[in-house]
Amino acid sequence: MTRVFISYSRRDLAFVEGLAADLQAAGLDVWYDLSGLEGGTRWRIEIEKAIRECKYVLVVLSPDSIASEWVEREYLFSSNLRKEIIPLYYRPCDLPLYYLNVHYIDVQGENYKRNYKEILRALDVIIKAGEKPSVPEREGTAPDKPQEKHGKVSGLEKAPTRGKPNLKTIIPFFVLAGLILVAVFVFPSLLNPTPTQEAPTPTEPSPATEEVITPPVASLPAEITDDFGIEMVLVRAGEFTMGSEKGEEDEKPVHTVYLDSYYIDKYE
Repeated sequence: MTRVFISYSRRDLAFVEGLAADLQAAGLDVWYDLSGLEGGTRWRIEIEKAIRECKYVLVVLSPDSIASEWVEREYLFSSNLRKEIIPLYYRPCDLPLYYLNVHYIDVQGENYKRNYKEILRALDVIIKAGEKPSVPEREGTAPDKPQEKHGKVSGLEKAPTRGKPNLKTIIPFFVLAGLILVAVFVFPSLLNPTPTQEAPTPTEPSPATEEVITPPVASLPAEITDDFGIEMVLVRAGEFTMGSEKGEEDEKPVHTVYLDSYYIDKYE
């Protein structure tokens, strides 16, 4: 008989008890912390043993189970043992990073009844053609009174970050997007048609402008004092011979270099 381990938060105990009963009715051997522990047993040892002996691990996802260190440990321990992990999305919550590459089954409210066959299929329960598994009604809300499981703490409920797309919400979105595109690109062109461009009127060539003569640059002073109080002397623009035919390779050949006027420190 296939054994299934359920990891969950005590806040979701009512749902887990109903889920376990349904799976047992389908012929599965189900284990969760309140179903196989006797008085005086050690939690960690029994939980590790149950995970090692199971084939599948169902993780009931909710804000409380996501915030639970024990559920996280059970998930990581199962993952290290390469167990088949099947998350069940029970209450809206933000999924941790290590859940983002694992497909989950939506069991919120009425979705439990609709997707129950998918749960059985994931657990390798053979469903005969035309057979409809009997599923009792399950409520999608958790008990009002919190019940702690190994120090689990509750989290804030948020909208799900992953799941199957809902066509009822996607189709209106695309229709609205199409109307916006029409309003942006079509209506402005109808209300403000682009004026036709007329051929440019030929103009007579403008008379030749008079040559502008730039006055010579004023002569630079022979000596100046810069902003730091350093005396500097003018080296006027001109050419000088640079290089050597007998020096290093980067000095050849001898060539003429022109420099603009510049100032250099008067003293070393």
